[in-house]
Parts: sequence; structure tokens; C-alpha cells
Amino acid sequence: MSVCTRSYANRDEQRCLRLSATGAVAFAFHVRALSQVYGLVVQNLEATKNDLFRGGGGVYGNQTSLSHSLSSICKFLNVDLKMLHVTNCPATDFAVGNFQSAEAMLEDQSDFESGGFSVPLELVIRDEEMGAKITTSMGEFQEHILRNRYLFSSAGKNEVSFFCYLLLDPSMLSSASSCDLRQFVSAIFYVGKGKHSRPLQHLNDANRCRSLLEDDSYQPTEKLKRILELWDNGHGVISLHLSHNIHSAEAFVREGSMIEAIGIHNLTNMAKANFRGLPTAWTKRQIQEFGAMLLRKAHVIFRNERCRPVYEADIAV
Repeated sequence: MSVCTRSYANRDEQRCLRLSATGAVAFAFHVRALSQVYGLVVQNLEATKNDLFRGGGGVYGNQTSLSHSLSSICKFLNVDLKMLHVTNCPATDFAVGNFQSAEAMLEDQSDFESGGFSVPLELVIRDEEMGAKITTSMGEFQEHILRNRYLFSSAGKNEVSFFCYLLLDPSMLSSASSCDLRQFVSAIFYVGKGKHSRPLQHLNDANRCRSLLEDDSYQPTEKLKRILELWDNGHGVISLHLSHNIHSAEAFVREGSMIEAIGIHNLTNMAKANFRGLPTAWTKRQIQEFGAMLLRKAHVIFRNERCRPVYEADIAV
């Protein structure tokens, strides 16, 4: 692993970059680092080159590998390494205290933090915003593994009538045909899986709970509150269906991966992701990458299909 810590005069403003640079993911490391170097150059920030240190059982960086990586990246960008203001300061307490996991993460610039999405999803969003194709293969390996696992089905126990779905807030979208990926993901307030009319059930529940709101002891879920709020403000609710005719276990993996990519704190889902059918040895990072890939594909479907919002008047009492 290689670590690069930006130094600020105010300790509370310090941030840390951690980039994976081992084995087969060396190329991915350089790709992720490009945006960091860009920020260092354009925003005239400082970077700190750390000596080797450990935390949470993981090795975080060494001065030699970071120097080599920065040199390679700068050569590729035709940027003078001296422009990066890289120093040899020791690792800060902030960096050691906030990165105690060996899991590959990348948290640095304000727009990464304000978005609140997982790192893989932020990378995919930035990829689209820059018009690049760096992350096009992200999550495809996981897709291949999952499809092969549930390729063959039979009646009964292995029923394949499930699908995944997203509930979206149309008030956060410019238009279906022109909304970008960040807008699309930000508009998602619930990720689910089910079969038949499961998505419609949420809207029916919201419609029925109106009569219960007069009872002070009744507390509707955040999901129902969001639906009612949209209806009260003259908006509908968009239900986007994905991955039709799949096994329940596979649907759990796809649903959970999208929840992990977006972050449950950005959703009204009450329960954390469920991975009953998760292939063994998937890391959290791989799950988030798979979820980011699914959301990118969902965005393409959304832009090309007519998704009519469902209003309260459309729900039979």
C-alpha cells in the first residue's frame, strides 16, 4: 500500500490518501492516483511522503514505493514532480488514527466527502464526469461469477421470479433523458428486491398510513415519510425494475451490493445489506465495485426507458 497525506496548517483540515498498489491492482492504483495528482497540481495542495507504518494489521506505505509511483504518474501527465510540494514529513496521528483497516480506500477531496458514496461509486461517477473510460470493466468479473453460480434453475426451490428495484425521487432529477449519474444515484432513496408487485406495496403502505398519522403513537418509517412528502409536494415516485427473473439469493447479492455502493446512510432502507447468496471470498471493496457497476447500468436503463412517476391518485384505496 502507498499512503500520501496532505498537510495543512490547521490539523483539523488534514486529509489522508490511501491507494492500493500491490500485485494485479498496480495499474488500478495508478489510475486512481491520477485524480489525486490532478488535485495536488490544480489546487496547489501539499502531499506528505510517509515512512512505513502499520495499523489494524495492515501495512500502509513506504517512502520508496510512493516516490516511484508519483514519478511514474507525473511522467505520464507531463507534470514536474516539484510542483506537487511532496515532503518527507512523518505520518500524522490523524492518518494513523483514521485509517486502521487494510481495506483499500481513497478519501481526500471535498467532493468525495460531500457525496458520501462508496469510493468505487465515486470513481465511476468521476469517470463519467470526465468523459473517461477508466472504470468500464469495474464489477464485470463479479457479474460473471454471480451469473455462472445461478445459471441453471429448476422449478420450486430454485424459483427465478425475483428482481431488484430502485425507488427514486423525481424532484432531484433534471430530466430522465439528460440526468447524469450523480443526479441519478442521489435521487435513489430505497433499494429493494422482490417479485410480482413488491415495489407497489411500498406505495400502498404509504397510502394506507395516512389515516394512522393522526395517532401520535404511530411512527411511519423514513421510506413512507419520503413517499408521502413527495406526494404532498406534487411529485410522484419512480420505481425502476432491474435484473428480472433471477433467484432470490442472487437478488439479495445485487440488492446488497447497490446498498453498499450508495451507503445505507443515503437511503431509507432500515436493514443493512443481506448477502445470503454471496460468492465466497468477495471483499467489501469488490461488493462495492459490483454495486457501482449495477448502478451505472441502471442509469443507462433509466435514461432509455420511460419511467412514469406514480402519484397517490394512481394508488387504489
